[in-house]
Amino acid sequence: MLLSTITDLNEESMETYGAWISVLVVLFIFCAPFCLSYVYSVFKVRQWENSILHSKGEKNSHNFGLAYVILIGMMLKQDPREYQSKSNFLKHILNELSADSVNIETVINQLQKRDVRVKHVAAWANLRLSDIEREELLYALIEVVYIDETLIRKEMSLLIDFVRYTHISKRQLDSMMASHLQRLAREAEAQRQAEKRKMHLASLADKREKAFEILGVSPFASGDEIKKAYRSLVKRYHPDRFYGKETAIREAAEARFIEIQKAYELIFN
Repeated sequence: MLLSTITDLNEESMETYGAWISVLVVLFIFCAPFCLSYVYSVFKVRQWENSILHSKGEKNSHNFGLAYVILIGMMLKQDPREYQSKSNFLKHILNELSADSVNIETVINQLQKRDVRVKHVAAWANLRLSDIEREELLYALIEVVYIDETLIRKEMSLLIDFVRYTHISKRQLDSMMASHLQRLAREAEAQRQAEKRKMHLASLADKREKAFEILGVSPFASGDEIKKAYRSLVKRYHPDRFYGKETAIREAAEARFIEIQKAYELIFN
């Protein structure tokens, strides 16, 4: 009786075990293509990343420029607004770095077709760039982000990912962003003041032109010619000459006399 019970249990266990094996085989057959496809896609991405970001070679300005172009290309995918302005700024930076050997258009076109992971770029930057260079790279990215005067969520996410993988603190990122915004505010104020001065000088030039017209002389007249014209007009419109005249005539002459005085002072001051 006991032997029969054990035999029945073994048969049931074998049936259960066989059922699980069948399920696993079916799952494997069903999932294998997806798993292989995923592994292959990851392999291709890493192969492409390694082809564009070489881990060998000397550290030089080309490395900084290459990382910069790739990250800006990634930023442009997130926010293509002001594309031309950002591209021009990018070229300017590369010229300053003497890293103009980096083919901007080729790299950005490649990035438009394929995705590159921030983690991989950051890992490459950790290997190829110094701490200071990575911070400079981050600040340069912040400059480009604010060219269109707005920071969208996708751009901020990319910045945070880069910071996390390059071991730059979030506090440093916040400090850089605040510093850049303050700089933009100063530049905007300086531009407003420059425009204000420009308008003032234009207004002053217009007033000087009218002053010469009031005195009836050319803007190229000599000092003696201006003084002679001034004395003649002062004598003609002096208030004493209109004493006893009608009020309207007296007031018009007085206004004319004042304008002559101001015109003369403006020219010689």
